[in-house]
Formats: sequence, structure tokens, C-alpha cells
Amino acid sequence: MYLHLLIKFGKSSYLPKFRSHGQFRMGSFKSYRASENGEIGDLNEGAHRVGRHHDVTISKLNPDTNDYEQIAYSNDVVSRHFNEIYEGSRIFCMYYAIVEVQGAIQLSDVIDVNLLNDFEYDHVVIIHDLKTFYERLDSYFDKTGIAYRRGTVEYIDFSNGIDFLTPFKKDIVYSHQQEFRLCIQGISGDKAHDVEIGSLSDISFECNVKEIQQLKIRCQ
Repeated sequence: MYLHLLIKFGKSSYLPKFRSHGQFRMGSFKSYRASENGEIGDLNEGAHRVGRHHDVTISKLNPDTNDYEQIAYSNDVVSRHFNEIYEGSRIFCMYYAIVEVQGAIQLSDVIDVNLLNDFEYDHVVIIHDLKTFYERLDSYFDKTGIAYRRGTVEYIDFSNGIDFLTPFKKDIVYSHQQEFRLCIQGISGDKAHDVEIGSLSDISFECNVKEIQQLKIRCQ
């Protein structure tokens, strides 16, 4: 049997409201790029194209010889292209797990505690009824008139540059994050967009880092 779970990593000061009221904040790509946390601060976030250029030289004109002389060289330069549509997007990220359950398994086999620590978070909310969660998302965004998209992130090799990126594509170096995203567009300015879809208490449970080591999932 396969169990599909959505797991939100976060701080103990924030996650209770996510579970009790369905409150969450959708951040801009700019805010993710600015993060100093290595798991969050991806400089490619929000780019619609990432180019890699080899054998790049910078030359300066020598007025005495009227020739250009090389003053700098790099064999790996990254160029990133951004547009207004993506800069007006807001995203919300979760960890997506597909777990084969035979009898009982430790929750620590599902959640990478080291990754949780790398994010500098101490709590998780685990949504176990994805169908109902999606229905509540759909209902909320239908009522607000905001078009949104949800889905898993596709991880691809950026080593030679990528054309035509979408908000659902990331460098393969982040594939361990197993990310699921919600995305909306058309938000002006740089501020986050707050959402409240209603209680998730009936389709989720919450635990801290220490409790992850003590919990089991059992399917019958």
C-alpha cells in the first residue's frame, strides 16, 4: 500500500495556526532568493531562463596600442533572466512523500530529520488526506477569484543552462527536498500573500522534531 503525505516544515510559533485555521503565507521568489539559508536561498528561483557560459573574458582597450587586452577570465558564468509575471508570483512549499507501508514504519523513515534541521525548523504538520486538502484549496481560491496551480516540482540538470523555466522547475541539486508547490500570479509589490482556507485539524497531525523519532505509521 502506498500512502501519500504532504508535510509542512516550520516553526512551533507558526505551524499551529496552519493546522487550526489553514493559515499560510505565500512568499515571493525574491524573498526566497534573498534567504541566507542554503536550503531556501536558491538564486535561480523565479528565473524564466538560466544560462551557463564558458570561456568568458573581459577585455579593456589599451589606448597606446589601440588593442583590447584581457583583464579577467572565467570558465563558468551564470546568467539569469527574470520577468514581471514570475516576479508577481507567490509560492507556498511543502514536502511531498509517497510511502510504501507494509505493517508499521517509523515516521523518521519518512521525514528526513537532518533536512528539517538544515531548514532550521522544529515542527511539522503532516496532511494525510490530500483529496480533502485539495478540495479546500480549490474552494478557497474559487471564492477569492484567484487562479492558482498546485503540483510537485520537477528537478532538472542546470549544469548547461536551461531555457523556458516555470515556477515548478528547480535545479536537481535540490531534489532531496521533494517539493510540492502552490503558485499564484498577479500580486503587485514584494509583500507575501496571506491565505486562510479553514481548519486542517481533521486531516492532519502535528509533532516536533523529537517526536518524529517516536511515532509510527501503521496501515491495516
